[in-house]
Formats: sequence, C-alpha cells, structure tokens
Amino acid sequence: MSRMNFKFVILFLLTPVLLFAQAEQAQVSLKVDRDTVIIGDMIHLQARVEYDRHLKITGPGLNGLPQNEYLEYQGRPNVTKESSEDGKKQILVEDMDAMVFLDSGWIDLPPVIYEAPMPDTTYVFSSNPVRVFVKPIVKVTDLPQGLRTIIKEPKKLSDYYAWIAGALAVLLGILLFLFLRNRKPKEMAPQKPKIPVKPPLQEAVESLEALQKQRLWESAPKETQVKLSQILRRYLERAHRIHALEESTQEIERDLKRISPSQKAQLIRLLNDSDLVKFAKMTMPNERQEQSILEAIQWVKRNVTE
Repeated sequence: MSRMNFKFVILFLLTPVLLFAQAEQAQVSLKVDRDTVIIGDMIHLQARVEYDRHLKITGPGLNGLPQNEYLEYQGRPNVTKESSEDGKKQILVEDMDAMVFLDSGWIDLPPVIYEAPMPDTTYVFSSNPVRVFVKPIVKVTDLPQGLRTIIKEPKKLSDYYAWIAGALAVLLGILLFLFLRNRKPKEMAPQKPKIPVKPPLQEAVESLEALQKQRLWESAPKETQVKLSQILRRYLERAHRIHALEESTQEIERDLKRISPSQKAQLIRLLNDSDLVKFAKMTMPNERQEQSILEAIQWVKRNVTE
C-alpha cells in the first residue's frame, strides 16, 4: 500500500472521532432564579446552550420538561440567539415561567435535552438536573416567652344578673306557652311536603352545569371558584363519606382513599386552583375558569360511588 493511500485510510478511520470531538463542543445549562419558594410563587427557568457555529442545535429544550401537578408552565418558552464575546460560538437561550402548586417538599426538574444532527449520527446534549425546595407556610403556635399570667378578677353577684334575668325570661316563656296551649284546642299542623333528596352524582352534575351556564366568571371570578370548591366538597362529603366541607385541601388528600392516584391528583389540582384564587388572589383567565368547571363535571361522572 502506498503512503498516500495509507494516509487516506487513517483519515477515513479518524473521521467519526473528529466529528465526535466537534460535536462535543457544546455546553448546556439549566437555571432557576431561586431555589426556595412557597406555594403560589412564580419561578423563572432558563436553558442556555453554547455551541460551535458549525453545529445545528435542535431538540425539545424547555418544551420537553414533563407536565405534573406541582408546576404549571406559563405559555411557551421565549427563544433568543446571540454570539459569544469572541464571536466563535453561538448561544441559544430559552426562558419560561412556571407557577408552584406543591405545599412543601422538593421539586426535581430533569435535564433539558438538545440534539446536534450530523451526517452519520445525531449527538445528544443534556443539562444538569435542578432541584427547587418548596417550604411550608409556617404557623405561629408558641406564645412569646416572659409574659405574665393574667389575673382573673373575683366574681360578684352583680356579674350574674344577666344570667338570672335570662333564666327567668325563659321560665316565664315556658309557663306562658303551656297556659296558651291548654286554652286552645289542639290543631293538626299542616305537614310540609318532603323534598326528595337527590343522589350525590345528580346533585353535583346539575349544580356544576348550572354554574357553567351562569358564566359567573366574567363578572365575579373569585365567587365562581368558591362555588366550584363548595360543590366538589359537598359531593365528596356525601359520596365518599369524608368531612370535606370542614377540611383543608391537604386533609382531603389524606382522607380520600377510594380513588386512583391519577384521579386524586386531578381533584387536588382543581381544589388547589380554587384555594389560590380565594386566598392567594391568583388571577385565572376566563377560558381556564370554564375549563375547570368542565373538568370537575368529567371528574364527578368518572368517580361514581353511589
């Protein structure tokens, strides 16, 4: 074999290695503007890719992050391109906001993925994973130290005058009632017709459909979410035998055990949305308001227990 042919063979064998070395010249990073938040906060995500000009970068990027019940991504990513200071590299930047719905704990963001297609293969680049901690809302339960004990003033007879007068009034009222009842002949009081109680499913679906027809969200969005939450909680109380009207959303999630995890997650997301509108003053678009009512109707119909 001649020397020239030998050089061509070596170059041919090294071509994939050289292409791989070129494709490796790309760096991906994923950042959030803060790593500690509370429920209802907005976080800003930024994905950044720095690569050589000869590469063509594609791939899902921030659009590839999985949807879940803990984060709600606001719209689609904003994409910008720029050059490095020395002009030798291209920089791709994607920005997107997300709202936090987790009460407390860690949210793990997986790596964002980008691709560089080459003639014979496609190279894949990924960023580092990112964790965000959601801290619970602290409730003050301990009293400040060093306070003096409140000294109660001794009771006097005059302090009981109101109770004595009330007891005498009740006693006189009972005696007057007995006197008047004995003077008049007994009359049969007309019985009120009993209103039949609707089954939980029928009551919930009719109430939700009536709420949808009212289109109350156009004038009173907060009242819409209040009524939606009450209808769902009354259905849970009647159909699933839990004290949903008196419990918080977190307590409902703990006590609700007869449905699948996916159905429970959808219900808790609807109740959390209502809580954020009622207590955190979150603004919900009209389309989202109507969609939440439709989702509630579908959820009730899929979780019939009676």
